[in-house]
Amino acid sequence: MASHDRSAANWDEGLSLSVNSPTAYESDLARQLCQAVATRITLDDGKRMVMETALHEAIANAVQHGNLEVGSLLRQNFEDYFAYCAQLESRLADPRYANRRVHVQAGWSDSHVTFRVRDEGPGFNPKAVPPHRPDRKSGRGLTLILEIADRVEFSENGRCITMVFRR
Repeated sequence: MASHDRSAANWDEGLSLSVNSPTAYESDLARQLCQAVATRITLDDGKRMVMETALHEAIANAVQHGNLEVGSLLRQNFEDYFAYCAQLESRLADPRYANRRVHVQAGWSDSHVTFRVRDEGPGFNPKAVPPHRPDRKSGRGLTLILEIADRVEFSENGRCITMVFRR
């Protein structure tokens, strides 16, 4: 008899969206998607907020570092932050980057909620990301996701992150 993974998301009955980089950058997709999930299944506010935080970070990373290919090292000090913002604005206006899409899926089972975020950038090696240091001004998003999600998986050469949360 085949075993059934109770944590496996039902993608057929889930939610999905695909938006271009400027839309993902300017919209609060994480909040909107988590609210939509909460209308379909029972989630307490605390759990929804944890999911929303992780999803927000994953979408921000997909847009800024994935699709727009803007490195976080530019945010290490005050002067470089302006260069970071200028590069973001430039890439958001450049169709070669702006037309790339962020794909987000939400699925759930009786015991778990799963979010998948995929970008169309060059990808990265998640194992090569250095551990977060408290003295760094950036680089906290991935660390936060790894701390608050019950399970995190990367695929497609780092272009896709799957986050699983117990309900």
